[in-house]
Amino acid sequence: MGSNNRERLHEGAGTQLDVLNSEVQLTQARTNKLQALHDYDVALAELDRVTGADTVYLDSFQDPLVKKRILEQKMNAPVSVSQRTEH
Repeated sequence: MGSNNRERLHEGAGTQLDVLNSEVQLTQARTNKLQALHDYDVALAELDRVTGADTVYLDSFQDPLVKKRILEQKMNAPVSVSQRTEH
């Protein structure tokens, strides 16, 4: 977001205000992400409390789209000759 406006600024097509606005939007998006992760953790803790569960959760959030992209890349990768002959 901000880098595109920075490029436009250096090319003379954008303004410094465009760059600052895009940086504010990026900061807001990052803040929203952190708030959502916090809310998720609170909801999991509440679930454990009301169900009496003693669940162990990971300290980090794994984006489910990352796994999807990796699988898509593997599916779209060219198959080598040695892979074609193996069964």
